[in-house]
Order: sequence, then structure tokens, then C-alpha cells
Amino acid sequence: MGSHRPGTLLAGVCLCLVSLAGCGTSVPSFTEFWGDRDSSVLAVNAVANQLQCELKRSVQDVMNDGVAGQQVTQLISKWVVQVNLNLTIEEQTQFNPGVSLKTPFAPVKTEFSSGTITTNPTFALGIGANTSADTVRVQKLTFIYKVSDLAQLPYGTDPSISVCVQNMPRGYLMTQSDLKIEEALRAGILPYAVQGAAIPPSAIVHQVTFKINANGGITPQWTLVRVTANTNSPLFGVTRNQTQDVIFTFGPASQQAGQQPVLAQPAQNAAFAAEIGSAIASSLRQFTP
Repeated sequence: MGSHRPGTLLAGVCLCLVSLAGCGTSVPSFTEFWGDRDSSVLAVNAVANQLQCELKRSVQDVMNDGVAGQQVTQLISKWVVQVNLNLTIEEQTQFNPGVSLKTPFAPVKTEFSSGTITTNPTFALGIGANTSADTVRVQKLTFIYKVSDLAQLPYGTDPSISVCVQNMPRGYLMTQSDLKIEEALRAGILPYAVQGAAIPPSAIVHQVTFKINANGGITPQWTLVRVTANTNSPLFGVTRNQTQDVIFTFGPASQQAGQQPVLAQPAQNAAFAAEIGSAIASSLRQFTP
């Protein structure tokens, strides 16, 4: 093992912080600071492609495995699925300078019956400031697919999730995983398929939220005879929070002549309620310490 190099480590930390120095003062990118503009565009496209791929895989597995039954297959083949994708990037920069001014006095001796005690009295005056800049970028995408189309589109011969999880562009750190769409679809239609319910579900809503939070700071300290600087909070700090929220709403289709099919009203209401709930939860997270 080589010897530790504090100077090299400090230089690396400073470089990362300088790279993030614009956090909160400009519109953030969907990729990290080592990405570029094209990577940001490709990242959104890659996420959309993964969603479509997993939808195809899940719908075909449910409709073709023979477990759900012909009745369920005929039911959902007339459905549509609405996908609401919300990408949120929040960046914040904090600057918290603080100085404590000290005035030392000459030692004072106090006589007590038990002996003499010497004290070193001082006077201190703390001066501080706090400033921050916060920027939030939200991009919303809405897709509507006919389940019958998803059942016919190829996604590959490999049944594993690796078919859908692609290599993200440079600088993109969003989590990639199996979104469990198939589980949600099976669970939603199970009462209708097994118990023989007379009325099928009016909507199946499945929501997944990924969050990645990163923060850093630097606090140089000086302790002099009459001045002490930056003893408490970080002098300079940066925060970057990413949220990827996706809502899948399966339900019967409503189509007027010459128009594309959309969700029927009950399913639209369910999708709208999920969107409102997601927006409220996102707002509350900003005020949670």
C-alpha cells in the first residue's frame, strides 16, 4: 500500500465540488457533471425504451403462459396502458461562512478559603451568514399503448430482465431494475381470473419511484489568537437529488371515431389520483429535514 497523500485527496474533493459549483444557480442536466448535452437526451430516451420493453415482456408473459385463462387474455387485449414518467432533478448550493472574534484578557487570580484559582477570561463575538440557491427541473412524459399492440411487438427471446436494462449514457446514475410490472398485472387480475368476479377491475395502477441523493461539502478551519473561522456548519456544500417516478395505469379503452384510444373515465381518474399523490409526496419531501 502506498503512503497517504492528504494533498492529493483534498485536491480531488475540491475538484468535485468546483465541478458542482453551479448547483442551484443554473438549470440542471439529467446527467452528472462528467456527461454532456447529448448524454442527457439519450438518458431520457433510454429510460423510455426500458419502460416500453418491460411492458411488452410483462404483457406477453401474462397473456401467453396459459395460467390466466382465455377469459383474462381476451379482457386485457382490449385494454390500454397509460405510462406517466416524471423525472426530477434538484440541485442546491449552500455557503455558510462563520467567524468568531475573540478578545483574550490577562489571567485573573481569585482567592478562596480552599486556595487560589487562576482563570483566563475571554470575550467572543460570533458572526455568521447563510445563503443558498436551489433549482428544480421536472420533465413529464406520458405514453399510451394498446395492450394488443404490446402483445405483438417482439422484445427478444431472452426472458430475463437483462434484455430491457440497457447501458445508460455516460454520466447517468439513475437506478435500473425490474419494475415488477408483470407482478402488478397478475395481482390486479387475479380476483377476476380465480374467483370469477362478474365485473373485471376498472383500473390497475402500479407506481415505482427511484431516488438517488448525493451531497458534499468542504469546511476549512482556522484557529488564531483572536479569530476562529468556520467551526460549525460546512463553509461550502452542494446537494443533488434525482427522482424517477413512473406510474402504469392499465384499464379499459375509450375511443371515439377517428381518435386514438385512451383510458376509460374510471381508469383516468385512478391515473390522475396517482399523479396528484405523487406530486404531493414530492412537495412534502422538500420540506422534510
